[in-house]
Amino acid sequence: MYTTEDEEFERIKRWFASYGIWLLALVVLAALGFGGWKGWGYYQARQGTQASALYSQFQKAVQNKNTQAIDSTAQKLTGSYAGTPYAALAQLMRAKLAVTGNKLDAAASDLQWVIAHGSQTTLRTLATLRLAQVRVAQKRPDAALVLLNSSLPTAYMPLAKQIQGDAWLIKGDDAKARAAYEEALASAQLAGLPTETLQMKIAALPANTKGGA
Repeated sequence: MYTTEDEEFERIKRWFASYGIWLLALVVLAALGFGGWKGWGYYQARQGTQASALYSQFQKAVQNKNTQAIDSTAQKLTGSYAGTPYAALAQLMRAKLAVTGNKLDAAASDLQWVIAHGSQTTLRTLATLRLAQVRVAQKRPDAALVLLNSSLPTAYMPLAKQIQGDAWLIKGDDAKARAAYEEALASAQLAGLPTETLQMKIAALPANTKGGA
């Protein structure tokens, strides 16, 4: 269990950092997939081009840490180009920045937008996982578990089960936490993902939870 809010915030920051490369790869693939769609009419193609240009401005604003520009370009994307992946990508980045700034409510709002309006399954799934982690950091484990009860692709199981374990741990159910962590560990090993954190979490659980419910 985490004893202070600062430790809670630091944990979620480390989580985003640990899986950043893998998650970014999925997001990039999703964005590239958007570029390869065929059969779009002129309007859709123009929307995509304009959204892409606006997203480039958003990225520059992020690099320059220009909060006003970040917010204004993100609002334009979600307002006028909600049907493109770029709007969801901007909201995912805004959520990440909000987490870094310890603004979990703002992060949750951005992630909920992606879940509700994201144009691609990959992006909605990613937002669901991140929102579940935010709920854990907010000490709202039941809300996290509800999110994780939805059907998720196998590729996301290591993350989903780890977050599920964190939620059960907050609820005080060490046996269910262990079961979730062990599922996450097995999935991570199959996928060739880092397992050190999971192993540490399992080792920290009481020995009498082995083989638990």
